[in-house]
Amino acid sequence: MTVVEAALGTDALLEVVSRTQGNHDALLVADNLRGALLPKSAYALLGGTKEFMRGALPDGPDKARDEFHRYARKIQGAEPHIMRVASDFPPRSRTWKRLEDLPAESHTCRQVALMRDLLSGAVDGPAFARRWLEERRCAMDAGERVGEDVAAALDDVFYSLEDYTIDPSLRDEGDLTDEELRRDVADVVQRLHGGPERPRR
Repeated sequence: MTVVEAALGTDALLEVVSRTQGNHDALLVADNLRGALLPKSAYALLGGTKEFMRGALPDGPDKARDEFHRYARKIQGAEPHIMRVASDFPPRSRTWKRLEDLPAESHTCRQVALMRDLLSGAVDGPAFARRWLEERRCAMDAGERVGEDVAAALDDVFYSLEDYTIDPSLRDEGDLTDEELRRDVADVVQRLHGGPERPRR
């Protein structure tokens, strides 16, 4: 038995796969048995627990499946079997490109609703931060996908929250205030509704 150690991450896993090219009977298993990778001809299959998959595919499995479909179409001339493999692993959810496409029960829709609640005063900054970050985690776990414009807008809220300390007593000089957070969120909401993008601080 050959044991190969690698960090949990897409790049590290791909490096291990490249070292096992030609040995398609190899199975790479995480040392805690929570995930495994099976190298095949021209591709690899990856599976495991939610925690393992989040570490290996931080953008979610559906994005990886989308990218695999594009890759399969490019190389199908040299690897005729690849399209059959791609058809066996379709994305499990569609991509929502506009706000109006978001199902009301989706975690992404709840993120947007929380942003509006912050602007209306229905929630304060700390409550918004806790609940919005939880909905973001849930959206990622559920494999929810949005178009590039919506994703970029939500990422900007996340970046603002990285500069925001939830406990006011622990805030340092330079951390976002509640008012600054509200302003950043207002800019994002305006963009989501077709308004102009303002430069970030």
